[in-house]
Amino acid sequence: MRHFVLLILFLINSGLALGQPGNCASMVHEALELSGFSHDIEIQGANISSPDIVQAVITSWHLPPNSSTVVQQALRKGVDPAPVKAVLEPSLVVRCKAELMQQVLQQLRLPLVARMTRLENGVKSPEGQTELVQYLKMHPQEMAGLPRLAALQALDRSLGMADFAAKRNLAVQSGMADGLGIRGAKNIKATYVSSWAKSQIGGSALAVLLYTYRSVDDKDLKEYVRILTSEPMKGFYAMVMESMLVVNEQRGRIVGEEIRNNLPPGSISPAAISLGAAGKKR
Repeated sequence: MRHFVLLILFLINSGLALGQPGNCASMVHEALELSGFSHDIEIQGANISSPDIVQAVITSWHLPPNSSTVVQQALRKGVDPAPVKAVLEPSLVVRCKAELMQQVLQQLRLPLVARMTRLENGVKSPEGQTELVQYLKMHPQEMAGLPRLAALQALDRSLGMADFAAKRNLAVQSGMADGLGIRGAKNIKATYVSSWAKSQIGGSALAVLLYTYRSVDDKDLKEYVRILTSEPMKGFYAMVMESMLVVNEQRGRIVGEEIRNNLPPGSISPAAISLGAAGKKR
């Protein structure tokens, strides 16, 4: 009987241990939803194949003018939200600590945090972007009070938000260059020398944040910043942003490969962009 009880206890403990990854999977999924990271992925997927972005890719990579359809399809495949999430979430689950993730979810469910996330998501929507552009035109040099400015700079210094935005773009570009078969693709990230994103928010990024939180008083903004820059939230944001850089480079490589595989031979010239030279100069 004693051996039977021990066996049951062993099976229960094993079940709990085996069940933790599944529990982490559901918690990671919910945390990405509540924090707005999933919304970012959805928005990027919806906007990436717009005519303006397609043309920007053609121009920047010196592709044939008639390659719009190929580029658009490649962008859709590479940045489609479903496979992006399918790669991102497991990479976070393996690093998940259930107890800490539970604490993260508790913080993300706070009314203040939920309210701020809604504001952030709203600005990233197509309607929000249109309103933002109009607002910045009407308020090109809006000045923030010192408490608000200090809070926003503390947020950026702690989480590295502006730095992440720049590195995320470079990760995609590096992956695309590699997928396109351009020599020196790996040097594209090494050329990142940008003082505006190193230690504090740049002017344009600050203006966006001022607009995003314009309806929030200084007290609530300060508390929101305190929550996000304290553990375990700070660690969660750092983990997600680090994983997203890896995933973005992988997906960028898929975009580049799709373009290369579906354009006529000779359409892509390795000499179009001197990435190797750029890396050496810096």
